[in-house]
Amino acid sequence: MLDKNDMKMLREMMEATVKETVEATVKETVEATVQKAIEPLQQDICDLKEEVNGVKLHLENVTDRNISILAENHGYLRRDRSLRARTDDRPDGYRRRPQRR
Repeated sequence: MLDKNDMKMLREMMEATVKETVEATVKETVEATVQKAIEPLQQDICDLKEEVNGVKLHLENVTDRNISILAENHGYLRRDRSLRARTDDRPDGYRRRPQRR
């Protein structure tokens, strides 16, 4: 039969085995839970990156277009201002037709 020391060693071996099994199971469970929590966050981050890139492109396109419009209209405004200056010089207030060059 088994004596007291043998029983003690068996108990310690069983406790160690159970402890290792429980630790491994807990570790796997925690890793799986964390992975499940991370997956939606990763998808959200990818979606946000796409949206930010879309906004950047939109801003760039709109800004470039608006700068072109401003540059184009600047020439018209300068020409119109020079026409108004000439009109103000006339006593009757009528505008002269711009001369084409």
